[in-house]
Amino acid sequence: MRKSTFRILSMMFILQCIQLLSFAQAPQRFNYQGIARDVNGLPFKNQQIALKLSILNSAEAIEAEYEEIQQVTTNEFGLYTLQIGNGKSTNRSLKMVKWETGNKYIKVAIDPTGGNDFIDMGTSQLLSVPYAMYADKAGETLNNEKEKTRSGAVNSSAGHVAGDANFLSKFTSFNTIGKSLLFDNGSSIGIGTASPTLGTKMHIFTSTGNVEHLRMQNSNASGFGKFVMYNDNPNNYATFTKYGSSFPGGYPNVVSQYPFANLLAFGNNVGPFILANNGNVGIAVVTGGVTNLKFNAHQSTGYLGLGGSFTPSANVHINHASTGDTMRVTNATTGHLNTDGLEIRTTGNAAAIINKENSTLTLGTNNNNVMTLTNTGRTDFAGQIKIAGGNPGLNKVLTSDATGIASWQTPNLNNIIQGANVGDVLVWNGTEWVLTPKCNLYNYFFRDEDGDGFGDKFKPIVGCNALPGFVIDSTDCNDGAPSVNPNTVWFQDLDADNFGNAAVTVTSCTQPNGFILNNEDCNDNNNLITTGTLFFQDLDNDTFGNPLVSVTACTQPIGFVSNSLDCNDNNPNITAGITYFQDLDGDNFGNLNVSVTSCTQPQGFVTNSADCNDANININPLVSEICNTIDDDCDGIVDEGFNLNTDVNNCGFCGNACIVANGTSICVFGQCQIGSCFPGFMDVNGVVADGCEVNLSLNCVIFGQVIPNGTNNPNNPCQSCNTALNNFNWSNKPNGTACPGGQCTNGVCNN
Repeated sequence: MRKSTFRILSMMFILQCIQLLSFAQAPQRFNYQGIARDVNGLPFKNQQIALKLSILNSAEAIEAEYEEIQQVTTNEFGLYTLQIGNGKSTNRSLKMVKWETGNKYIKVAIDPTGGNDFIDMGTSQLLSVPYAMYADKAGETLNNEKEKTRSGAVNSSAGHVAGDANFLSKFTSFNTIGKSLLFDNGSSIGIGTASPTLGTKMHIFTSTGNVEHLRMQNSNASGFGKFVMYNDNPNNYATFTKYGSSFPGGYPNVVSQYPFANLLAFGNNVGPFILANNGNVGIAVVTGGVTNLKFNAHQSTGYLGLGGSFTPSANVHINHASTGDTMRVTNATTGHLNTDGLEIRTTGNAAAIINKENSTLTLGTNNNNVMTLTNTGRTDFAGQIKIAGGNPGLNKVLTSDATGIASWQTPNLNNIIQGANVGDVLVWNGTEWVLTPKCNLYNYFFRDEDGDGFGDKFKPIVGCNALPGFVIDSTDCNDGAPSVNPNTVWFQDLDADNFGNAAVTVTSCTQPNGFILNNEDCNDNNNLITTGTLFFQDLDNDTFGNPLVSVTACTQPIGFVSNSLDCNDNNPNITAGITYFQDLDGDNFGNLNVSVTSCTQPQGFVTNSADCNDANININPLVSEICNTIDDDCDGIVDEGFNLNTDVNNCGFCGNACIVANGTSICVFGQCQIGSCFPGFMDVNGVVADGCEVNLSLNCVIFGQVIPNGTNNPNNPCQSCNTALNNFNWSNKPNGTACPGGQCTNGVCNN
């Protein structure tokens, strides 16, 4: 039983540990990795840090069974790797840890400056890696007189017989092994289920209602608990962090509004959603380590801040850290650019409300329009105007000075109106004040700005007779549109195609629902049939219409036709015009695919359609064909008259000229070859590229070898290459020429 225990523990260590043990006694150290981050979750990159690592008997233990300090350097992702057991111990040896007493926990504290001011980063349970040390101790017990053994046999529970593949085992009672809630099929882990959802790494399942599936707890009130999710690299992460009730400080830049104590924060990279213990709710972006709130709801006041990090001071408070801010309202009609819609903005201490569109801006109250600012710069008031400033009084008038500043003055009509009589009336005609004589009966007259004979009831004057631009009627509902007045005829648009039925009308100043001003619909029951057809007068009855006289109608009128091709509608013998073809390149040949029929020749058009390329003046029927893979003369044949098999100027393909140095060329089956060499030159290597490469005045050619003039025969010192005597054989040197040990005689050395 003792040997079996040792083998089981050793096998667990080999399977679950990163390193492979191959020596009799386990080393007193094990690997450990971690990532060092700041309070914002950002990694300490390429930085030397100090770590204090403590092995505890329980998660709440105060005294460590073993504790050491190490200096490490992180990589670009904040990752560090070390071996516990290689550090400087602060209490005892790692070998003294009692691994056999149960689960062990590791507490990590960090000083990011590399000093001794350690910050507790949390405690977690150790997994299988260090338990090789327990296996080492199990081996030692073989020679221990006081070793202990398990009493009795270990059996499987009754329910742990079949169908339990992939379940992790546990002791269900003394010496009885059964299945646990953990299910591992190699790709997914199920807790409470043997059918984890495909593609998930962990699936927690229960059929009981109101269940707490997972609890993560940090009992340190000054610490925090964090859940971090990464995707492709450590710089792309999402966090879910809960701070302890005594955690100091607060979120950067908004500390007073969002203290860390008992705060919940979650977000993606640098876009946090923060819930403070005081009830405040914020959505922010983080730039350069500074938190900028974009949504800031305060529980104590119920106020909502938008755009900035300042404490809201109204039910809705739009704020910004810069000296100017803008609120914009747009819709589908205005568009959504920075030049569209309605702007409410502040710049320093100044404020403005501006309609960026080419339309009106209306202010009102009690569902009534009181003041309208038009896009022409005019201000229309629907009611009276009261100017309380200055020194108003009965019968006073506003009088402007030279700079346009007005003040209340008592008018002297005798001084300002010459020729006025007692009882005359001063009337504003819409442009200026005018004097009207007194009369026995005064009438109201109304401004008629659009000249349709109907006046605007909101613009009255009083007088004996109507002034120019005024009428006695006051029933106009739109004095800016002459086509809209009480006599306006509206036409029914039953199919909603924006074309009205001329047969169904309503006369009204305001537009009735389902009616429009247009009366051109030929079928008001079909929105695919709208306006009529354009017909042209056929005065001479030759079935060709006059393009200058036309009418649009739903049915063809008598004396009209649908074409406009008649060149003379007074003569039936002159009908349609001539078809002309576009001559875009100006070579007097037209394009068959672009034509018009006209009574007169349009500019840029000709009567023929013989051009096969109207974009190139050098391609038309009058051009001579050249070898270029183009039909230059538009006869439908490319490069006719050229034989690419024999033409030395176009050998094999157009433009490929055969050129032979010091000789003539020929083209054979589309390949350049040497025809003949000029006198005094010879082709020895058969290469066309260098032509007749041997100059016979400078070289001999002996047995296929090129020998420079004057070169001695290596086999006969009395012979040499002499181009003056023979270009194709060795020549004898003159008799009497010295040779080794004698003289040359008839090409032989006599010694």
